[in-house]
Amino acid sequence: TNGVTVIICDIDGLKWINDTLGHLEGDASIRHAAAILQAHSPKNSLLFRMGGDEFLGLVPRVMTTEEQEIMREGIRNSCSKHSYLNLSVGMACMEAGETCLREVIRQADCNMYAERRYAGRGYNHVETALSSVERHDFSGKGLKKEENSSEKNRNCVTNVEIK
Repeated sequence: TNGVTVIICDIDGLKWINDTLGHLEGDASIRHAAAILQAHSPKNSLLFRMGGDEFLGLVPRVMTTEEQEIMREGIRNSCSKHSYLNLSVGMACMEAGETCLREVIRQADCNMYAERRYAGRGYNHVETALSSVERHDFSGKGLKKEENSSEKNRNCVTNVEIK
């Protein structure tokens, strides 16, 4: 393949929607968000709901900057039809030959939060959660010692080879 584009998307204010308009409306917002992402994602994309208000998309090629902006604009236009639905979107690309998908996902997540901060819609809770998860030893012994950065690269959780 020709690399991959990672898309991270977050529903802005889902807690507010749930608390103010009710969980049925929150559920409807999640369905609307999924439909919007599906409608504006390139052909052959894989879309996943990662958790409450976050989605992950994988496009089996590197999207150009122009394609990424067209996708963002389409998502913004579709969201504008729903008075309280807004999605923050971050993208990052992994070229053929790169192997650490986890780092590309982290970059897409950071890009999504940068977009949200630029638009004045909040701050990054996921980065804090990711660093907590990365330090946790799931064998039941508590927190791991900090690893040096070269060790982190060797222990990349999601190693893939793109040819």
